[in-house]
Amino acid sequence: MADEHGLTPEEHAARVFEMVAEGRYWAIPQPEQLFPALQPRTDMILRQENPRLQLG
Repeated sequence: MADEHGLTPEEHAARVFEMVAEGRYWAIPQPEQLFPALQPRTDMILRQENPRLQLG
């Protein structure tokens, strides 16, 4: 069964195992999912801004 982003557990595992075999320290099998969320947070930290509280 694929998760909501289209990878089955087997596909996810295969990507991770491939990255480990290549000696990659950061094994990120779905960068297209992580990077858009990570970039704004990283930018905020580098600007030394306080976290924004999101209620709701």
